[in-house]
Amino acid sequence: MKVDKVVGYTVSTRTEVSDRINNEYSHMAGVFERGATPVEVLEMKTAAICILQKIKHKDPAQYSSLLKSIDVDEDAPEELAIFS
Repeated sequence: MKVDKVVGYTVSTRTEVSDRINNEYSHMAGVFERGATPVEVLEMKTAAICILQKIKHKDPAQYSSLLKSIDVDEDAPEELAIFS
């Protein structure tokens, strides 16, 4: 997986993606304007997908409960397309 979204900044692993997002948000403390600008959408989607895949792998019951809580049918591939 390789994400090239920010000029001059390339991340190549899942850990680097989550570290980058964590770093961005840690610098927002006390700065409302910076917090109003979202981190790159592609990076957030990549991180969210990684998290969901890990939950699905490590705790299928929790994953199923999560999908149920947001009214996503686990047996409907078109509904899960948002996670890929």
